[in-house]
Amino acid sequence: MKICIIGNGLTSLVLAKNLAKKKIFVDIIYEHHHKESPSARTIGITNDNFQFLKHLFPKIKNRSFSIKEIKVFNHNDLDNALLNFSSKNMNQMYMFKYHEIYNHILKDIKKFKYLNKIKKKLKNLDLNNFSKKYDLIIDTNLQNKFSTKNFYKRIKKDYFSKAYVTIMYHDKIENNIARQVFTKMGPIAFLPISNDSTSIVISHKESIKDLDRNYIEKLIIKYNKFYKTLKFSNIQSFNLKFSLLKSYYSKNILAFGDKLHQIHPLAGQGFNMNIRDIKYLSNEIDNKISLGLLIDKTVLKEFENRRKSNNTVFAGAIDFIYEFFQLESRSPKFFSEKLFKLLNNSKLLTKYSSIIADKGI
Repeated sequence: MKICIIGNGLTSLVLAKNLAKKKIFVDIIYEHHHKESPSARTIGITNDNFQFLKHLFPKIKNRSFSIKEIKVFNHNDLDNALLNFSSKNMNQMYMFKYHEIYNHILKDIKKFKYLNKIKKKLKNLDLNNFSKKYDLIIDTNLQNKFSTKNFYKRIKKDYFSKAYVTIMYHDKIENNIARQVFTKMGPIAFLPISNDSTSIVISHKESIKDLDRNYIEKLIIKYNKFYKTLKFSNIQSFNLKFSLLKSYYSKNILAFGDKLHQIHPLAGQGFNMNIRDIKYLSNEIDNKISLGLLIDKTVLKEFENRRKSNNTVFAGAIDFIYEFFQLESRSPKFFSEKLFKLLNNSKLLTKYSSIIADKGI
């Protein structure tokens, strides 16, 4: 059995290791091979997905920083949280510097004998020809010609916003609470990555051009009531869009990763959705192998039937949360206070919200 993965992003590398552990031969087709340079980019992984990754990459825990509690605030009141998520039995999430987790996984898979890396230009790659050489092709690349012809029907939404990410360095404290502050221009996330540094993710409405560094730093300081700031790292930015692919596969080629779905980063769920897709695909392949059946496009059909509905509902829920809090930040204070007091006091609601955020739908 042989499977081809197009692209060498983080999702592709995790999927490749997962398949190779089943003694499936995997070719990773990539265009650019390089270690990730240090940057302000970070990634949050839910507890359930962290346990899955730890099984694949046992030493990954050494690169993580655990978050025990998540608090949500309105910009009008930074002393009292609207919502609070915590558990005595588990951490809420684990934070990683993106370049550290990527380079760790990249180094790990080099040792695996079932994995082979092939360098090719991806834009003009003929996947129709490739499909004859492999049992399955898993395509995570957004730009190749096959994608524009076969994976183009999408549900799209432009937030007309940009995300700005930086790392804030501050006095050393016990730093295990993640905070999300909803403002009129968009949410600001404070995500601890060590006891003296915190990742900041700002979603800013209607910023067609990049905002200057001075403005970003003043904005963070304005809503930072939690840390004594010392300095900031470089600032990176990217556009925010919502996208859901309508058809998951064509022939024996499966679209995967960000090619399938892109969501707002406010809940840090983008990569976590990819991991849940990997787990489901992995289980489907295990079932076929255990029954002595061929790994063919019936796996892709079953994957689409199950994951498409789950991903659509979950992505829609994230979009609803974003739009709701945008409305809430402009609503009268008494309205939001009563509503969130009711939500926060409902142990059943907060319990199930935590489960869904951790494990998905």
